[in-house]
Amino acid sequence: MIEVKDIEPIKKITFFDYMDNIKQDFRGHSRALRYVCTKGNNKYFVKIYENNRTNDINNIINIYSELQISTAEMIEIGYIESLNKTYVVCEYIEGNTLYELVRILYVEDLEQIGIKIGRELKKFQRIIGDKEKFEEEFEKEINDLICNSIELKKFYEDNNNNNKLPYIDMNRLFESFSKLKEFIYIQNPTFIHNDINFKNVIVKDEIPYFIDIDGGKIKSRALDFRGNCWYGWTGDNLEKDRAVYRGIYKGLFDGQIPIEFHKELAFTMIYEFLLRLKQYGKDIEQIEYSFNRFKLIFDNTCYFEDYIFEWF
Repeated sequence: MIEVKDIEPIKKITFFDYMDNIKQDFRGHSRALRYVCTKGNNKYFVKIYENNRTNDINNIINIYSELQISTAEMIEIGYIESLNKTYVVCEYIEGNTLYELVRILYVEDLEQIGIKIGRELKKFQRIIGDKEKFEEEFEKEINDLICNSIELKKFYEDNNNNNKLPYIDMNRLFESFSKLKEFIYIQNPTFIHNDINFKNVIVKDEIPYFIDIDGGKIKSRALDFRGNCWYGWTGDNLEKDRAVYRGIYKGLFDGQIPIEFHKELAFTMIYEFLLRLKQYGKDIEQIEYSFNRFKLIFDNTCYFEDYIFEWF
């Protein structure tokens, strides 16, 4: 049985020929096509990317293997030249995501799970990147994000005469962003997962498994925690959400979270706002959502000027 909307890639991947059941997975925000399929008692997860990413993904998988960090076992990887797509077949991990666990566990248990996750992430710090290259490339990215945010704000105002975006002092934000960047550059860049959020970690038999690892790269350690923008500020699970991240940071730093990490994380919050605007482009609804969401954070922190995360 096949339950999918985009069937063209399936025709080109022989692995699918032997499956009893194929369902397209629409969870999350990944732009890659995702499928869950079964054969007998075996279950698999398949992800399909644009372009040839075989070398990139193999390198990332090798890093996880070298550092002995748990992730889904890769079954098959290939490139479909006629479609210019890369596919990866992995085992399907039967466990609970952090998103699910914060709804069923106590604060103390969640913090302990977070500590285990942080200890695993600490292993990434053994992979140190080229500091000069990182800073050079990151400066270009930051400048592009700032220019894009100014352009999108103007685009919105020019095309929505009857509506106004929630007020965010962009000049003040950029000034804070620039000052906080100094703390990012103090540390050596290392390999990171690149998106540790509650849906990218699965806990099975008390072991954290990292999924969606394809974005792994050399960057600043704090940029792994952009998900903290979405979990930890509002909602019914606020205390539990914070307990998970508090545990992660404790595990990452052996219980003593350095003061500069508050600054690094503050930088990451602003970075996520600018990155989100870049990713969604001239989408009016997404521009509105981003400004509404981040106005709350910026107002609560006074644009992160000397802000300390008390709940650490």
